Amino acid sequence: MPLINGIVNAGYHVIRFDNRDTGLSTWIDDFNATPYSYEDMAADTIGLSLTSWMSTYWSFDPDVPAMNDELSSFFAEIMEATPPETKEAFIEENIKIFRLMSGSRFPFDEQWVRSITEKSYIRGWNTNATQNHGAAGMASPSRLETLRNLNIPTLVIHGTEDPVINYAHGVVCAKVIPGAKLLTLKGVGHEIPIEIIPETVEVILKHFGET
Repeated sequence: MPLINGIVNAGYHVIRFDNRDTGLSTWIDDFNATPYSYEDMAADTIGLSLTSWMSTYWSFDPDVPAMNDELSSFFAEIMEATPPETKEAFIEENIKIFRLMSGSRFPFDEQWVRSITEKSYIRGWNTNATQNHGAAGMASPSRLETLRNLNIPTLVIHGTEDPVINYAHGVVCAKVIPGAKLLTLKGVGHEIPIEIIPETVEVILKHFGET
C-alpha cells in the first residue's frame, strides 16, 4: 500500500496484521460460543489497534449519527443476505461498498478497488467477518473516559464526508484526547485516496518526528 510504503521509505518499521475473522488470522465459526469485543482485538496487537477505537467514535454524541442512512441500509441488507458465493460476486459487492464509502473530492477508482478486493479474497475471505465484527462492536463499551486520560501523542485523521463514522465524532475525539492533533481531509470519505497519500504521509512523519 502506498501509505505504508511512504512510512517505511522514511525509515520506520510497520507491522501489519489480519484482524480476527479475516485473512490468515483465526476465524470464529460460532461467535455466540466464542464472542469477542474490540478490546480483545486491541489486545491482539499488544494494546494498539485502530479497529479498537471504532466503539469510541460510535458512542461520542447520540445526536450525531455514526453512519449515513444510505450506507446503513446497505449494510443492513448485507447482514441479512446470503454471503456472495463466488469471487466475482464478492468483488462486485465490495465495489458497491467502497463506492458508498468514498467522498466527492476525487473520482472513484474502481480498478484499484477491484484489485485490492481480489487480493483480499485470495488471501482469505471469511463469510462471517462482517457479522462478527458488528457483534464485537455492539459488545464494546464507550472509551470516552479512557481517552480523556491518554498520555501519548495522538494524531486523528478523518475525512469530512465519512459516511461510516461521522466526521463530528473525529472532531470530538481530537478534543477529548489531551494534546491531540486533527488532520482534516476535506471531501474525503471512509478512505484515504491515492491522490491524498503524499500529504497524509507528510503529516504522519511530522507527527512522528515531534514525538
